[in-house]
Amino acid sequence: MARTKNVRIVKDPHRGDEVPLAVLADRYDLRSNTVTCRYRAGKRGLDLIKPVDERRQPEHLREGRSAPTYSRSDIIAEALGRPGMRHLTAARLADLGKVGMEAAA
Repeated sequence: MARTKNVRIVKDPHRGDEVPLAVLADRYDLRSNTVTCRYRAGKRGLDLIKPVDERRQPEHLREGRSAPTYSRSDIIAEALGRPGMRHLTAARLADLGKVGMEAAA
């Protein structure tokens, strides 16, 4: 099986064997993106697999929930409450609704 160029093989600091970054992340219950970003930042060895500081994670991840979802009306209501978005008048919002309905039809 041919290896792709973007797979990084690193030495597991505890076991000593060489594994891809994704496998290293799985072994230590980390996201592969976290380990990859640490690797790109020049971190090696134990710095690659140190636990994530939970205080830096979004609240929904700390609690094991998925990201919150918002309806279109929630997003529009929040945007209208912001000073830079007041140019969105009711007429323009109605036009936006028509565009969405045409796509659904």
